[in-house]
Amino acid sequence: MFNRLWSQFFSSESSDESTTSTKNSKPDDKTSGSETEMTETSNEIDIQLMPTGLKKLLDKVDLSHPPGLAGDICEDLATLEYRALPNLRPAAAMMILSSLASQIENPPYKLNLYVISTALTASGKEAHQNYLKQALSDLGLDSKLHDTPRSDKTIMFDLLYSEGCSIYVLDEGHVLFRTALSSRASTFEKNMADLLLQLKTAKQYRLSGNLKREVQEQLIARLEKADKKKSNTAFQPEDKEKLKNLLELTNECIHDPFVNLISYSVPQNVAFLFSKKEIETGLLGRIIFVRGPSKRAPLRGHDKVVRPSKDISERLKAISTENLPTESLAARTTLHAIKEYLERDENRNHGMYGAIFARGYEQIRVVAALLALESKKIDQSMVIYAFKQFLNSLHECETHLSKQSKTSIEESQKLVELKVREYSERHGSGSFGVIRNNIFKCSAPIRKLENNQKDFLSNTLQKFADMGVLIKVGNNQYLHKSCISAKK
Repeated sequence: MFNRLWSQFFSSESSDESTTSTKNSKPDDKTSGSETEMTETSNEIDIQLMPTGLKKLLDKVDLSHPPGLAGDICEDLATLEYRALPNLRPAAAMMILSSLASQIENPPYKLNLYVISTALTASGKEAHQNYLKQALSDLGLDSKLHDTPRSDKTIMFDLLYSEGCSIYVLDEGHVLFRTALSSRASTFEKNMADLLLQLKTAKQYRLSGNLKREVQEQLIARLEKADKKKSNTAFQPEDKEKLKNLLELTNECIHDPFVNLISYSVPQNVAFLFSKKEIETGLLGRIIFVRGPSKRAPLRGHDKVVRPSKDISERLKAISTENLPTESLAARTTLHAIKEYLERDENRNHGMYGAIFARGYEQIRVVAALLALESKKIDQSMVIYAFKQFLNSLHECETHLSKQSKTSIEESQKLVELKVREYSERHGSGSFGVIRNNIFKCSAPIRKLENNQKDFLSNTLQKFADMGVLIKVGNNQYLHKSCISAKK
């Protein structure tokens, strides 16, 4: 029966249930909001393989205005921005809702988010950070907020002291990832990335090894310091009791560890994150990427205090965190269709993006649930919005990697041409085979390229001949064009 409903629902006709938010973004947001729309064609991912019904639903989604309370938060934030940043508003709204969802006990799946929001420098990102921090403070969650961690031990201490829930709102947060992923990073810095990966998805986490020992040693040192300074008001009895409880917790399993992270940066500062390696480690599949407009919006002249309105604040406080929202039939049907698409062999085993597709359903389900945190009913519009947000994030990865690939090819060809010219200047003309073998032996970077890409060198030399960079001067003999000019 379910398959029959699925096939009927995704026929050429749309469902009666509303598929998008009924509210539109403000007029001055329209041009800015188009920057991150998912395109229908791609060099790497064939979106045409998507069912027609899903594509029609996606066409109606405005990414800058999610359905439900999140959309209303975006409207509230829009009135307080120094410069309009419509594409980034949903990230702040989702982070507020996700942090609130940390109070749900034993959810069937985790509801935390890792988000990287990028926009030009001096484009008004600080208003979003201030709004988000103030919203968390109003909800009594400011004790969960932490500064940029410097090591895996810092992350663990943050989690322990915050009773299993840490929230990071980071300005220039790319520094955290650059440090953790650097080949020159110390062991405790490199371990940050691994720990963040684990905490994003782990339902249970148990301290072990060096990290456990280091955390315990520091807690014991603090307890000893408290005992020696009994008269010191800096150490209250409840503080000592908390230290003892934390020490005991290091020997136990932490259930549902909750880490929320949002980083604000400029686009060029996060480019290093996008690589096949970080796709395969699972990092890129765990992050939602959001990019702001390519041009700054006009400065708005206001002196308003950046904080949620009374209406938004009251609605957030009124949300019950006893249970997870349930799905409507249309939402469940749509989720099934999305899962079928993501789990196609050509997607889940995609040569470049397979690991991202494989985590897509998990991310979409989380975002849809957060959108329904107030209404307690996940409808179709929430599911399809979450799907488009996932595709948009995937497109951001693809855009960065395509640029890198193009740049890498151009740089590689320049290196080969330089070596060809050096050969011609030293040895004169030569056959393709002789030139190729000489360059291969003399250049380690070119050997690496040849090993990674079969026939790279032979194909590049043939391309040079077709372009007139290599000139035929005899029977299968070639010379770099600069040497021809010099002889003349």
